[in-house]
Amino acid sequence: MSEQKRTHSVTVYTTPLNAVKYDLGIFILLILPVWALVERLVLDVDHQFLYLLAYSALAALWLIVRIQRAMARSTVLNGDNNGA
Repeated sequence: MSEQKRTHSVTVYTTPLNAVKYDLGIFILLILPVWALVERLVLDVDHQFLYLLAYSALAALWLIVRIQRAMARSTVLNGDNNGA
């Protein structure tokens, strides 16, 4: 009996949104230390909520800007100028 080695590979296709996915992962990983830091330094629960809300809003705005830039760059590179 000969054993055959099977290798499974995962292919990640290059898309204009790969950088945005990376940024999203960073923001998700950073929320835990930010939450712990706010929990320690800020005593008032309302202020804690505002700090975490501000972090989330800034992360969301950053991602929106990055998505718009990536899609615009993709449109220019692909030559899609259909007026939309």
